[in-house]
This record gives sequence, C-alpha cells and structure tokens, in this order.
Amino acid sequence: MKKFFLALFFLVITLYANQIGSGYEGTSDYKLLQKMIVNTDFSLVKTKGDLENLRRVLKSSTTTMGVVQEDILADLSRETPQVAQKIKILSPLYRAAMVVVVPKNSSIHTLKDLSNRRVVVDGEGSGDYYTLLRLQEKLLINPEVFTVNKNLALDYLRRGKADAYFFIGNIKDIAHLTPLYRFIPVAYYSYKYKTFQLTPKMSITTAYVIKYLVTSNEKEKRISKSSLLTMLENLVTTSNRTYLCSFSEKTPVPFADYIYFACSQTQQRVMRKTPSTTTREEPPPVIRSSLYYDNIEDIVIYPEALKSRSYHRHGTSYKVEKAKFDNAVRLIKKELENSSNTKIVVISKGRGDEALANMDFIYHKLKKNRIPRSAIIKKVIPVRCQNSCFFKTTITFKVL
Repeated sequence: MKKFFLALFFLVITLYANQIGSGYEGTSDYKLLQKMIVNTDFSLVKTKGDLENLRRVLKSSTTTMGVVQEDILADLSRETPQVAQKIKILSPLYRAAMVVVVPKNSSIHTLKDLSNRRVVVDGEGSGDYYTLLRLQEKLLINPEVFTVNKNLALDYLRRGKADAYFFIGNIKDIAHLTPLYRFIPVAYYSYKYKTFQLTPKMSITTAYVIKYLVTSNEKEKRISKSSLLTMLENLVTTSNRTYLCSFSEKTPVPFADYIYFACSQTQQRVMRKTPSTTTREEPPPVIRSSLYYDNIEDIVIYPEALKSRSYHRHGTSYKVEKAKFDNAVRLIKKELENSSNTKIVVISKGRGDEALANMDFIYHKLKKNRIPRSAIIKKVIPVRCQNSCFFKTTITFKVL
C-alpha cells in the first residue's frame, strides 16, 4: 500500500510539475499566458495573483513558474535578499499600466483625492493590491479599500458601491470603458512612465510595472527547454511590443538572473530572399588581415557556418566565422584578465530549439578554449522564422 501511494504521489508530481501561476480567468496575465502555452507541456494554475504566484514558485512542488511584477521583485531584493537570490527571471512579459478608473462626473482627479473614498482593488494575493498599499504609504493617502475580483470591480462602480477602481494590467483590457469612465494616471517617482494608446484618438501617460515570468534556481532545471522556447516564441508572435530587446542596468533584478529573453523587435526584422536555384553560388569570402576586432560586442557569429568546414554562403564561410570566433576568445580572455568578476553574456538568437542547440555548441567551444564556465551567462532569444531567414541563428557577445 505504501508503494502504491508513493507511485501515485510521483504520478501527480509528473502530471502537474509544469504549472504556471497565472492569476485567474479574465485578468491580463491569465489571458496572455493562455496564448503563450499553446503547443507546450505547460498548464496554468489559477491563483489570486502575483504574490501567490511568488509563494507557489518558492514553496509549491507543482508550480515551476509564475508571473510576478517588477515592484514586488524590487522590494524582495532589497528587504530579503536571501530569498530574492532563489528567484530566476525567465523573461519579461509585458508592461502593465497603472490607472485609477472613475465615473466621468467624479470629483476625483488625482491620487491624493482617493483619501476617505471607497476604492476597489484586486484581492490580497494580487500585485494590484500590493502596489496600492505601497502607494498609500508613500503618498500618505488613506482610502477605504475593498478587495474584489477584477471581474466584479466595474459592477461596484456602476452601482455606486465604490468611488474608484485601482487597476494594473494590459490597458487594452479596459479601453472600452472610456465612453463612460475617466482614467486617472498614477504618478510616483520610483515608477517608470509610458504613453499608452487607449483608442486611435485617445492616450494616457501613466506609471507601469513590467510583469516577469519567474522560476526558482531549483525548479529552473525541471523546465522543458523546448516548451519554454515555444512559449516565448508565442509571446513574440502574439504581442505588439518593441521594448524587450535590450538589457537595462536600471532593471531592479540583477541582469545575471535572466535565463531566456524574449525579443519582440524581431517582428520588424529585414528578410532576405534565398538565392534562386539558377543563380550561380557566390564565391567564398577571402579573409584579409583586417578581420580583427578590438571590441567583443562587435562580433556576430553564424554558428551554421562555424559547424561546417565547407560552408560558404551569404557572404561568409567557415574560415570567416572561425576567425571571428578566435577573435571572441582572445577578447574574452583579455576581459577576464582585467577583472575576474567580469561576465560574458553569450546571446543566441534564432528559431526555438535551433537557437538552444547553437548556444550549447558555442558554449562547449568556449569551454574547450578554457573560458571558465562561471564567466559565461547564456541567453537564448527565440524568434519565429517563416520561409527563409538569412541569419537562422546568430551569436553575439556582451560584457557585463
């Protein structure tokens, strides 16, 4: 009997070990993740929101990932760094706008006006609730706060049971309210600002937080890399964003904690046609003495050419890529000699599993050249490529 229950336990763990803490149906996070998990092994577990997602990632045996917003992670890093060190960011997801929704005829015009007013906000496990309490403390406002499910918040406004609704999420999810309601921007110096488009003729500039997909150090090894890359490809394909393609030193969570990085700017990439079958193949490029790099961040390697000694297409060849790789090794060693704390970020940008395989290929070549494992941070940027992609996979380097 004991063996039976043990087997049942492991079966349950296997079936549910790839759950993502997602909030509940109707929230911006849940709707985005529903699109992202198509054709993956992942499933969504409904939660109260960001705070519960974080707790489940740290403590639940079945939840491997969760959505957690930026200010929660920033406070965690500052107040309990020993806990924050257990968290790994897999990818940023989207910018969640902060607004206060009030009826058109409301006398509320700023956050200060919320004092002694009835404000509805998402439940206690949510990022919305966390941020509202944070703003109350910082701005010294004292509203009468009611926690309700986001799907019921507007009903409270319509029936006069609340004076305002504090919202964090995809601004497009509430844009349809503009004929009857006003959106009051949130402003506080510790948050970044952006202009969000509500309708073709109406926009609002307000504070926002980035929503992150996170895991823990321990659980990161259990995640199916193939499914993760598919999920991030889905994110790139279904989202209209151009802000996730660069790393920022102002990010509240250490840059080294990123594992995978979804890059939406690849939607605007320039596609090049494959040479016609009747076109004569271009001659192999000639390596001249000028193929020398002083800056490692100028080097872009095409692994497909580096893998084959007979490769010569698209203006490159095995010899050219080998020369670039040797330059990279030389410059990496030089950087490490200058400072033992230097980290080299190796970024593999390409199609799903192919990008991952090419990352492993370059990583092993760097190890063979005696580059310490501890000095390398691996990043994979999955991009969906239809028809022909000139680059297929590119490898670039950054110094951290």
